[in-house]
Amino acid sequence: GNHLRNEGIPLIMKGLSVNKNLTKIYLADNQFGEEEKVLESIKYAWTKNTHLGRYDFKYNAINDLGVEKITQFMEECSHIYDVEIGERIGKDVMAAFKERLKSNKPKKKKKKGKKSKKKK
Repeated sequence: GNHLRNEGIPLIMKGLSVNKNLTKIYLADNQFGEEEKVLESIKYAWTKNTHLGRYDFKYNAINDLGVEKITQFMEECSHIYDVEIGERIGKDVMAAFKERLKSNKPKKKKKKGKKSKKKK
């Protein structure tokens, strides 16, 4: 990682809030945690940038409290459908997190054109 820590993540999130080209951001192993300013900067970026829906937050110090907040943010930000987090999360918190991700997942569109033929 880049060791952005708690001080650097809000700056990255501010930049992400206006970037419309990225589809996934890798912020794994950057030594940041669930401090209020970090979580608020994540929420800010998510509400401002509806193009970026995939985030990698693995190997950082985000625990149950942070994942609970991130899960709440995803309720308001339904475009967020892929967030990778660490494995040291409580069972119930992880279940709620995965359920929210599942409900945010984009639905596959049906292809138009070919009609199915009926057999006689």
